[in-house]
Amino acid sequence: MQLRVPNQRLEPTRWKGVKIRPVRPELHRTGIGLKLVVAAEDRLRSEGVEYLPVKTLSASAGDKPYLGTLAFCTALDFRVLEEMPSLWDADNPAVLLIKRL
Repeated sequence: MQLRVPNQRLEPTRWKGVKIRPVRPELHRTGIGLKLVVAAEDRLRSEGVEYLPVKTLSASAGDKPYLGTLAFCTALDFRVLEEMPSLWDADNPAVLLIKRL
């Protein structure tokens, strides 16, 4: 798979995705999620990775927990690269976010 950033085509060696896993609600706003993402980013940078993409449920789905995930990612400087309404299915529209490391 090739990831497309406007005006660029990124070879797979320049990007690596991670799976976002939820932090238990009672641990929200404690910094654990940030620590996990920072550790992943540090490791990826050490491997020469330039971009970190993340796929999750789109805001258009209106799902409250996933709206929190999107807010968390946005706060960490991830930006929406592409809405993908049919990647999974009509009830679960996806969004691809990306961050330059």
